[in-house]
Amino acid sequence: MYICSQKKGHKCSLFAADDFLLYQKTQHQAFLPPESDMIISLGGDGAVLRAAQTAIAADKPLLGINSGRLGYLCAMSFSDLELFDEKLSECCCTKRNLLEITTDEKTHLAVNDVLIAKKYYGETVDININVEKYGEIGFRGDGVVIATPTGSTAYNLSAGGPVLAIDSGVFAVTPICPHMSSAKPIVIRDDRELRISSAKNKVGVYTDGCFCGSIPEQLTIKKSKCSLQIYSEKVQDD
Repeated sequence: MYICSQKKGHKCSLFAADDFLLYQKTQHQAFLPPESDMIISLGGDGAVLRAAQTAIAADKPLLGINSGRLGYLCAMSFSDLELFDEKLSECCCTKRNLLEITTDEKTHLAVNDVLIAKKYYGETVDININVEKYGEIGFRGDGVVIATPTGSTAYNLSAGGPVLAIDSGVFAVTPICPHMSSAKPIVIRDDRELRISSAKNKVGVYTDGCFCGSIPEQLTIKKSKCSLQIYSEKVQDD
């Protein structure tokens, strides 16, 4: 199945948040993403983050169309489909930096954030972070969020972290419910590597909300060589 605009003939690979209702399976690809001009996600931000992995692998731009509850990462709403070409011309496509980690010899990419967090309620964990050319940070709490500028308004913001400009070239490192008030969020350049260690059997690793497994002996987090091209609304000049 192709989604074609009447004027420009865009070919799109479609991912739907409600694909189970449509296709009776957990994920449906109408045709191979490399055949597409873009990847389209229907749903909320969760659908965008899932489709982002396909867009990154296929090196195609991603367009989020909001038909869910939240749509901060979406450039259009479902009601815009009848004016698709017009609305698309009002959007801009930007590259977003990604975080990269490797667990169990498998590489994971994060558009929003990497979360290192306790597995069990009622416990706290010790988190040790070594930031390249900066030094070591240690604290006890529920975990830590490492967020990209794209993800700085998600879990990072809820945890008390800073909002980052999309083109700022930095990451935010935000402790989650630390025991000591001295444990504050920090902002680091995105060319620095982070090495994080904690109790392996008590701490899990998550990328964009997806569980990747228990933390290895030492987890390295760095800026990926890959990036995500995503459409967003143009910022109007004053």
